[in-house]
Amino acid sequence: MELKDLVRIDFEPLENHAMLISEFAEVYEYKDNKKTEKVRGYKAEFVIADGEAKGLRFNVEFPVLPVGAELMKQYVIDFDKDASSVYTQKGKFGVQFKLVAHELIAE
Repeated sequence: MELKDLVRIDFEPLENHAMLISEFAEVYEYKDNKKTEKVRGYKAEFVIADGEAKGLRFNVEFPVLPVGAELMKQYVIDFDKDASSVYTQKGKFGVQFKLVAHELIAE
């Protein structure tokens, strides 16, 4: 049994009313715990602007840079549920989440 079998991400409260609150930054691949020059995607920070998860902040990684994304606008996030994961990081307490999305859709 693995951690992902015990802890699951509830995507539903995160999919709607996601307000973009940061610029997109490049995400690099790592090999042997060392950063490479290869960009694997782009990530940005969002906050839920309405609903049961209002105020929740999280980062989402996209394989390609979303075209036309604007700060402080609300979006629907089409998550890649297979690529998103729950994990622990060596030497750190608690669990962490890697949220990956297929696309960002204007509300």
